[in-house]
Amino acid sequence: MSALRISAPIVIFVRPQAAGNIGALSRVMSNFGVSELRLVGPRPADSDNDDEFSKMDWALSCKGSRVLETATRHATLQDALEGLHIALGTSGKKDGFFELGYARPFVSPTKALADLDTEIASSPEPLRWALVLGPEDDGLNAEEASLCKQLVHIATVDQNPSINLAMAAGLFLYHWHLLNLGEISNMAPSTEKAMVAGAQSFPLEPGDRLATLDEKEAFLDYVVEALKLTQFFKTPDVVASRARLRRWLQSSQSPLMDLRTLFEAVYQLKCWGQGRFEGRDFLKKRS
Repeated sequence: MSALRISAPIVIFVRPQAAGNIGALSRVMSNFGVSELRLVGPRPADSDNDDEFSKMDWALSCKGSRVLETATRHATLQDALEGLHIALGTSGKKDGFFELGYARPFVSPTKALADLDTEIASSPEPLRWALVLGPEDDGLNAEEASLCKQLVHIATVDQNPSINLAMAAGLFLYHWHLLNLGEISNMAPSTEKAMVAGAQSFPLEPGDRLATLDEKEAFLDYVVEALKLTQFFKTPDVVASRARLRRWLQSSQSPLMDLRTLFEAVYQLKCWGQGRFEGRDFLKKRS
């Protein structure tokens, strides 16, 4: 496909467990022209000798073996999200499962793509996004889910709600593919969507760009670091409070200069409270 309405996602598979699932995922990615796979966590124990993947993964990847060959591995989901602007998670759980601080909207694939289409149309620059898949046994945990703006839930019958990971990814990518082909009828044409979303758009200053998810996390690192010098965390849980602040940052795209301005405000308050000044590199990982 050329001139995609919504660019291809980066697919992130968190803590893979069962042999063959990475290969099956690679195959379905290749079916829809999606090529970049990021894996989170150590390689599975059943990997063959020095090979990154099991023989079953290679067998099930079929014509998607190129996806396996170029896959990258990351220590944490935060690391895997580097350079991206939006993360959509997947979850077999039901709305209301996660505690409020970690809660994110549960949406259908069509709703998730409609919202993404609107956000991309109103953005002053291209947005890079991820589809995040959790481990096969219990899915994304609360902290991992909070790194995602929305959680895509595929409706199934109550008698057998569990769905294979590669199949779930394929269903979502199929909806994405239909949208790019213009075959999803309940979504406005791209030009109309841009007109609707245009009022929310804003120009970037010369030399500015949109802040990425990892830069927003670096800002949160600094905010938490500053708050630990106060009595703020005497009652609230650090991780849950961070998840709430993250949800606010996820609500819209932020120019990097705006994020730096917020950092400068926190920096000045922190230095004033400590009675000394310190370095200003808020983009440095602090935790």
